[in-house]
Amino acid sequence: DNIGPMGGLAIGHSLAYGKNLSLLTLKLDYNSTLGTKGVVDLCTGLRTNRTLKQLHLQFCDISGAEGGTALADVLANRMGVLEILNLTGNRLGGPGLSALCQGLLVNVKLTNLSLADNMIDATEEDLQGLADFRGCLQSRKSARPPDSALTHVDLMYNRIGERGAGILAEALGPENSRIQEFLVDLTLPLTMFEQIFRRDQGGKKKGGKKGKKKK
Repeated sequence: DNIGPMGGLAIGHSLAYGKNLSLLTLKLDYNSTLGTKGVVDLCTGLRTNRTLKQLHLQFCDISGAEGGTALADVLANRMGVLEILNLTGNRLGGPGLSALCQGLLVNVKLTNLSLADNMIDATEEDLQGLADFRGCLQSRKSARPPDSALTHVDLMYNRIGERGAGILAEALGPENSRIQEFLVDLTLPLTMFEQIFRRDQGGKKKGGKKGKKKK
């Protein structure tokens, strides 16, 4: 829709605390004109929203630490109820991921996070971002704040390499049963791919007794 920064500001204002109380899903996908500035303006309102459950910002040209910080402010809202955040196809990179983690560390509602195709590669900045993200995936020893609610993570189409996969593997051992799905790029070495890749089985159990047929 060619929504730009002014549109982002208007939408954010309309969804700030005390305004719209009924909207549950906001999709602004493929508005590359929104950009980082538009997302910053959008999040100025969303960071006080208490009703939105899904936010989709695919391919909106969000980049770097500035974009990540704005989104982190939304996630850090203790009264927020956001459960799904889709950031596929942006350019957050390692700095943006590190900034986003500041909100993830205190968030207890978000279950699904897509960071697919976000230029998170294997540079030192990217590896630092992945190390920060690892901290968000691990169980927290302190009850304040309680554990993250994240169960589904998509990191497809990010060339994190063997070093990046090794960093994440520390948080994705068998003891971490909370993460049901963790998608990574197939370009990883097979051993590392198998170590961190998880596909949600939809709660289906193998085997088991068949239900009785109704007469």
